[in-house]
Amino acid sequence: MSRLALIFATSRALATTWFSGSAAPIASPSDAPRDTVAQRASLDHVVARSAELDLDGVELGPDRVIPSAGGSRLGRLEQRVSGVPVLGGGVIVQIEPSGAARRVAVDVARGLDVDIDPSLDAQEAESALELSLGQAVPAAAKAKLVVSRMGEGVLLWQLDVPARGSRYWVDAHHGDLVASRSLGMHALGTVYELNPRETPDPIDVELPLLDTAADPIHLNGWGRAPHRHPVRVRWQPPRLQPHSGLPPRESAHAAVEVGAVLARLRARPPRTRPGFRPSGSELRRR
Repeated sequence: MSRLALIFATSRALATTWFSGSAAPIASPSDAPRDTVAQRASLDHVVARSAELDLDGVELGPDRVIPSAGGSRLGRLEQRVSGVPVLGGGVIVQIEPSGAARRVAVDVARGLDVDIDPSLDAQEAESALELSLGQAVPAAAKAKLVVSRMGEGVLLWQLDVPARGSRYWVDAHHGDLVASRSLGMHALGTVYELNPRETPDPIDVELPLLDTAADPIHLNGWGRAPHRHPVRVRWQPPRLQPHSGLPPRESAHAAVEVGAVLARLRARPPRTRPGFRPSGSELRRR
């Protein structure tokens, strides 16, 4: 298995496994829409089934709740090692409006044994990054420790440098640059150029700066006026740039999450305005 595949969990050995849910509600219908309740219910449900889901000894913690089509919600639990998140590792519980758990997706790395006390602090990791790139790098806007899936696990500094539009992973003990990727996420959307009446044939346009965390998700076009189209989005995960001579890989687990988020966009009814022409359409936070 390649080094990069282990970091980002895209190999068959680390593929997502789906399990059926439970007919009994894990949250009351009135409380299920609340994120805090959905997070706790998801964690309790998974812990109660840890042996069945082969999660004994795997540390999990609440991450976020993602609204999905049909009123269901996805409670995502991230895998952790002594509180440090594991890249690509986690469990997703789909909660129906009735409060029942429909199904559970498991994608975790087992047998991790990681020294989570870094030899380098964040500033030293940034210096190591500059040394690896051979040039000055603007200060990271965000730095946090994460665990990769290489071998028994490797502690990394994850450095987000918006000024360069990149995210870097630096070995937290040795200072090696492991991989990088663009911070931008792009997608193609099928939209009406003007409106369904005047231009009934949809066309494909690029949707840069896709913000999957926005709620609600809007398409903004000319003049940045909020405007919604019936749109089908084909999300393309950011390409990873390995620094070990390996081919780039993508995170399949991330695609599961993003696909669920975009399902609600596809479910929204069309709202059109005559004469509106999208230009450089973007999905932005309202």
